[in-house]
Amino acid sequence: MDTNSAPAALAAWRAAHGLSQHDLAARLSASQGAVSQWETSAKTPSLMRALEIEALTGIPVTSWGHSADAVTRLRALVCVACDDPEAA
Repeated sequence: MDTNSAPAALAAWRAAHGLSQHDLAARLSASQGAVSQWETSAKTPSLMRALEIEALTGIPVTSWGHSADAVTRLRALVCVACDDPEAA
């Protein structure tokens, strides 16, 4: 999935699950405006937010343009913080 398809994938996932932008925003603790900007490619979600989107939707973090290396480093930090070395 390339960075051009991530916004469309998010909109399609949301629609397939019968959610409004407001509903999805609530699930992600974000604003409806942020969801709109992600779906229209006006803005790209931060790395942390992209991880949250991936956990909810399965849309890969890297599809938003974040490097696989950055994702690996962040996941390692999160796993150290939660004291779960198996999660990395």
